[in-house]
Amino acid sequence: MEKYKKKSKTGSSTSLIYEGEKDYRKINYLKDYKEAESIINGIKILEENIPETIQSPIYFDINNKEIDILKITYTQEKLSPWINSEWITGMQLFFLGETIIKQQKLLIENNLTLVDARPQNYWLASKTGKLVDLASIKPLNNQNFLSFETDFKKYFILPLLLEK
Repeated sequence: MEKYKKKSKTGSSTSLIYEGEKDYRKINYLKDYKEAESIINGIKILEENIPETIQSPIYFDINNKEIDILKITYTQEKLSPWINSEWITGMQLFFLGETIIKQQKLLIENNLTLVDARPQNYWLASKTGKLVDLASIKPLNNQNFLSFETDFKKYFILPLLLEK
């Protein structure tokens, strides 16, 4: 049996991450089934249209056995090497920003949105980056889109303007 190290993560939903030798198991606690449905639909949309930009789950499960708590659990293959976002160049940040805009456009066309537009949510060892934080896909509403817009300005627009 593979050993897992438990980690916590803050973000658009409460979550736990278990790191194994070859994979990550992620548990996200959601407020309602619409959020879970959005994640499932968003994964499918990105896989069908731009599969090189998402790290698809090996395993995915929705479980609401806990009282009033809906949770999704998914496992993803561990990608290597892991590159911290502080180590990438402005050009890499630009290409990742393009990827995120392509993803966001597809999601918005389907009444969904990314809420977290952060380099930390992507595997950065490829030119385009791969989304690994699948729970950052949410239903499209003003609050969720504002969260995306705020993050995108903070983590992409402002650093690239400063570099320029």
